[in-house]
Amino acid sequence: MQTFTAPVSGNYKLEVWGASGGNSPVGGTAVPGKGGYSKGKISLPINKKLYLYVGGKGMNNNTDAPNAGGWNGGGYGNFHNSSGRSASGGGGASDIRIIQHTENDGWSGTNSLRSRIIVAAGGGGCSSLGSGMNGGKGGGLVGEDSPYSEDFSADNQKATGATQIHGGNYPVYVAGYPEIMSGEIIVSGTFGYANIPGYVFYWGGGGGGGWYGGAVGFGRGGSGGSSFVSGMVGCVAMSQDGTQDPNINYQTIDGIEYKFTSATTIDGGSTMPSPIGGTETGHSGNGYCIITWQQLP
Repeated sequence: MQTFTAPVSGNYKLEVWGASGGNSPVGGTAVPGKGGYSKGKISLPINKKLYLYVGGKGMNNNTDAPNAGGWNGGGYGNFHNSSGRSASGGGGASDIRIIQHTENDGWSGTNSLRSRIIVAAGGGGCSSLGSGMNGGKGGGLVGEDSPYSEDFSADNQKATGATQIHGGNYPVYVAGYPEIMSGEIIVSGTFGYANIPGYVFYWGGGGGGGWYGGAVGFGRGGSGGSSFVSGMVGCVAMSQDGTQDPNINYQTIDGIEYKFTSATTIDGGSTMPSPIGGTETGHSGNGYCIITWQQLP
């Protein structure tokens, strides 16, 4: 976590890129989901503090332990040490907050998560069970579902992408795997982060972090998280008491409204600005946050 203090009163452009899921070097050719991008312009008073939480890339496939998600909300991927197959962790989201976390969990304090004003989603981890078990792309307003796989093609084997109001969902029950409850859809992503340790199964890639986090698939890659820009059409804000009103798209924190102009969010499968200049198609690797002072004419 880093702190930015506005040196002057004025307009600032805030840009954030989510991290990608981990790679798949163990027995497969799948590719991870790439991170999304969000940006907007906002007026800040002098000495206003912002807290920057930059997402980490998901852990690459290995067969020693569950593969951790990237810092700031990436979900865990599964492993199977006797088969030599595993699935990578999901990428963490990148976001900017008004309130710094105070709890001892490192980044996910409730008050802090609810104070996010701009978020770029992380991409899902991939499975190395075979080819085509790619990770879902980070959103956009909605994260990508676990991509189609010929070996795991049924709808009840994919994880759904995160949205503005709920996390990605586990697949429905698959016979022979009792950790998934028969006939139910189990929410694995939640506000601020993807599936947590222990909620992984059968070589599923971890979900991407985000405004809401993605989920782990069944033999597939994880689904993508969702992005958010306060004041942007289509976004759904979170109040400080944890409720959401679909008609309110901007954050109000300690009585102050935060509304970006020129707001944009781009999913991890589309062309976006690159943090090092030029453009890129989705963002790979660790996330980024860039704040630029916008000089008035």
